[in-house]
Amino acid sequence: MMNNISNRKILFVHFNGFNGASGGVRRTVQNLAVCMRYGKCSTYQTGDGNHLENSMFIGSNECTEIVAILKEGKYDSVFFDTSLYGEAVCHIKNKCPEVKVIVHYHNFEKRYFEDEDNLLNRVPLASFAANCERLASMNSDVRIYISNEDRMNIRKEYGICSGKDIVIPPALPDSFMPMPVMASEEPYVLFLGSDFYANIEAARFIIKDIAPYITMKAVIAGKGMDTALEPASGNVEVSGFVPSLSTAMAGAAAFISPVFSGSGSKIKIAEALMHGKYIITSEESLAGYDTKDMAVTVCRSADEFIKAINSLDTSKTFYPENRELFLKNHEIFNLLQRWFPSF
Repeated sequence: MMNNISNRKILFVHFNGFNGASGGVRRTVQNLAVCMRYGKCSTYQTGDGNHLENSMFIGSNECTEIVAILKEGKYDSVFFDTSLYGEAVCHIKNKCPEVKVIVHYHNFEKRYFEDEDNLLNRVPLASFAANCERLASMNSDVRIYISNEDRMNIRKEYGICSGKDIVIPPALPDSFMPMPVMASEEPYVLFLGSDFYANIEAARFIIKDIAPYITMKAVIAGKGMDTALEPASGNVEVSGFVPSLSTAMAGAAAFISPVFSGSGSKIKIAEALMHGKYIITSEESLAGYDTKDMAVTVCRSADEFIKAINSLDTSKTFYPENRELFLKNHEIFNLLQRWFPSF
């Protein structure tokens, strides 16, 4: 049990729930742990918590309610779990200037929504998201990013000139369970991810541009993937929700991540590190990660992915240096104990 390291009283405002396997939910849980480490913390969830677009853009009634809560004097800080709460950030800074406003960036939201709007061919949200993010950036006292790349891009985009910037890398509790690997098991490379637009794009890239040219099976798994993707054939295996991450990871010769869209961090990289997997990935998937001591190959094209996969030593399924890197930099309790910025 970790003791609080300050006596702050924090209102934690969020739209993600605290149960789920997505990277966004994992990061929200990490942020709540950060706040609880700093003092007493209460939560306030916006929207209905089920429909993303109804929850992540805060309404005027919710802004008014949060201001009323803060006016009671029970909190000295408010932590906004997303930079999409810009209107609320601006409102609170005007109405409650004595309250410290902390904003967390799950992504560089302007870029994220530009990618998503283009891919899904829907009514654009990017301009609205950018305005919210600009307001959050210009009116916050502390800004927390997942990667230094997001920090630099956001500062450049919005011309931030005041407040404090902090980068906290992605982190998870250690749930690694060593599993036996059968000598007769067919070698495979693994891609894990839910039916999020960038993951679907990556999975289709694997099926079309990588799998036909590699010497082992490509396994794609994650919540909703079995229905989001067209039926696969050949040496591709697609499945839905994975009940046991350790079982799915155990026999993989490598974890692959050809994700080229989106912003923020890819939490599955931390999971692969936790399980000691060799990583073959795009540069975009490594946002928030230090690759200095990592067993990794960074690829920029299908040909580079194919070459890296076909060069794998399929008799080796565990890379201790990656496991050690996880424990050092991305295991949440070690992170909470070892390194904390000052809010």
